[in-house]
Amino acid sequence: ARQRIEAELPRENTNIIFIEGEDAVSTNFNKEPILNYGCSGFRTLQLNRSRERQGGAVNYANYVFYVTEPGAYELWYGGTPPGPADDLYPSFSSPFSYILDNREAETLYREDITVVEEYAPSYFWCLAGDLEMESGEHTITFEVSEKRRYDSRYYFYLDAFFLVRKEENIRITGTDLPSHFPKDMDNRTIDYPFRTIEDYQIAIRDNPKEIRAYIELSSIYTLVGDYLNALKYLKRAALIEPENTEVLLLMAKNRIWKGDLTEGLKNYRELLLKIPQMKAIWGEAGKIAAWTGRYEESISFFENGLIQFPGNLSLVINLGLTHLWAGDTKEAEKLFQQAEDSAAGEYPLLMELAAVYLINGYPEKAIELYEKITAAFPEKLEAYLLLEAQYIATGNKQQADNTGGRILAAFITTEALRRYLDIFHKKQGLKDELIGKYEARILEEPDNLDLRETLAQTYFWNGKHQKGIEEYLNIIINHAFASFKNLDQDSFDLLQLIDRGYLYQNYFQEIPLLIRNKSKEINGQRGAYSSAQKAYQNFM
Repeated sequence: ARQRIEAELPRENTNIIFIEGEDAVSTNFNKEPILNYGCSGFRTLQLNRSRERQGGAVNYANYVFYVTEPGAYELWYGGTPPGPADDLYPSFSSPFSYILDNREAETLYREDITVVEEYAPSYFWCLAGDLEMESGEHTITFEVSEKRRYDSRYYFYLDAFFLVRKEENIRITGTDLPSHFPKDMDNRTIDYPFRTIEDYQIAIRDNPKEIRAYIELSSIYTLVGDYLNALKYLKRAALIEPENTEVLLLMAKNRIWKGDLTEGLKNYRELLLKIPQMKAIWGEAGKIAAWTGRYEESISFFENGLIQFPGNLSLVINLGLTHLWAGDTKEAEKLFQQAEDSAAGEYPLLMELAAVYLINGYPEKAIELYEKITAAFPEKLEAYLLLEAQYIATGNKQQADNTGGRILAAFITTEALRRYLDIFHKKQGLKDELIGKYEARILEEPDNLDLRETLAQTYFWNGKHQKGIEEYLNIIINHAFASFKNLDQDSFDLLQLIDRGYLYQNYFQEIPLLIRNKSKEINGQRGAYSSAQKAYQNFM
């Protein structure tokens, strides 16, 4: 057996707890995350509906997380600022509330939060408030029960949220910040309510050369889904500053969202011809083209990006994925191998490569790479843990258990390692534990159909489709049984009408014979009357 070695523990920033919006345990905001290149993890959770939910159910997203350091935390989120409570201000998005553990719901309006930065169209970093938390497992639920006043829609976007530890009322961010994070958490330059569309138009009229008002008005139109008017004001802004990269990028994005893919991708090309050093935009344009099935254009973006940034791992892998989606498996595998060869021997690059696979929805590729990384860098505990986490996420419990056993066999047991593994496994089990609580409640309340629907949605959101289908079948059966059980009572008026119909049936069947008999009698009487009338006329 190989001699055990001391584990190199992962560098971890315990001051920040960062959770992706799409990592909800359960939600009814949408059936699946929405792809958005400007958002964390390229995905976001979006609620955008006009109808009430059946039975008055609330719109919700439920999360579970683990706190290592107890104490005070700030709650931040990336998404739409809540609508205002004051009717004097325009309402372009819904207010929301959050429930931490079993505490009272905290309802937030625009007046209650601080807006720090717009990092993508319609997405802002917002400071929601302070929380006190003990170490251990916690749940938080975001609920949206009010519509925005602009068009009476439930409208709330949630890209991600995070908690930042505080000591003596001072924020402690530490190092190793998430890739999507506020640039300046103390920035308050945009912390003011949205103005009305008319106010922005007046500002443009009074200062027609001030480009900021055009951009802000276009962002409002984007927020409410009016991409045509957003483009109208962006075009006017482009006439003032033709080289403004923010305007050109927003024009490209709004054309894509409007559904005009040809013009949108053309705008991306024009922007990159002017400023080819924008590495992230090469990836964004290529990815959008690939997502929309325009593989040739996607390949062109990635290849031209690689001319500017030779060997960039993200561009190489995404180029390979585009070839894979286009059916060119041979070229895809060649590019994947090229990326792996260029990262060989470099632990950070290999981990970055695995992360690119995960973000793009290829956990099996990441698993394959993590296996190679653990062999090449046996001292790195992080690679083992990410490998185990992916086996768990893909439902491969046996391999996850095997990986856990390999960790114990590979490393010298220390107090630091034991504590780290204990916390890791607690975090990994949080979702299943919460789902288990739903399942336990169902056993106690088998007729609670709202709870069954929540459980079914939870199964589907977490990839457990078969269990979700079975739970929906249970709901249908329960509805059918309830309807059958109440059938007599619910049908009383109809049954009474049917009984009366049977009582009158014989009477109605005899009516034709009665009519015929009466017709003969009437005809005889009418003949006698006619004869009497003639006799009277003759007499006169």
